[in-house]
Amino acid sequence: MRTCHLIPVLLIAAACNKSSTPAADTTNATARMDSTAPATMAAANDAAKSDIGKTRDAWKAAADRKDAASVAALYTDDATFVGTETPLATGKAEIQKSLAQSLPISKLVSIDSKETVVNGDVGYDYGTYKQEVTPPGGKTQTVSGYYLVADARNC
Repeated sequence: MRTCHLIPVLLIAAACNKSSTPAADTTNATARMDSTAPATMAAANDAAKSDIGKTRDAWKAAADRKDAASVAALYTDDATFVGTETPLATGKAEIQKSLAQSLPISKLVSIDSKETVVNGDVGYDYGTYKQEVTPPGGKTQTVSGYYLVADARNC
């Protein structure tokens, strides 16, 4: 019997804001950058962690509604969805098609984030999930596994 297990893997691209200091204002630029960079980076990392958590929550809410289109909309155009016992799905259209087949027979019971890390342009969240899968004509199975949410900002 073949069952479909979901392992949510999201690749989210976020835009970076670039700013430049005017040429006339470059005196002591290094000193200003050194004193403010850690606080600025920490605030940006905290915001990115919050965004990753919101994406994880939105994924679960849409999966609970069996809404493959809304889940697929959370992925970037070049994302790859990795699931067990299912082929890789690349791009939103393939991801939506894969989810449209698996969401109706599954119920995501829990997602438990173990760690969210952001460092500059790269971040990830990983943890565990539990879901119930009921294949057509089959018994409900409880499946546990791991998930990974990756955030890569193109700067």
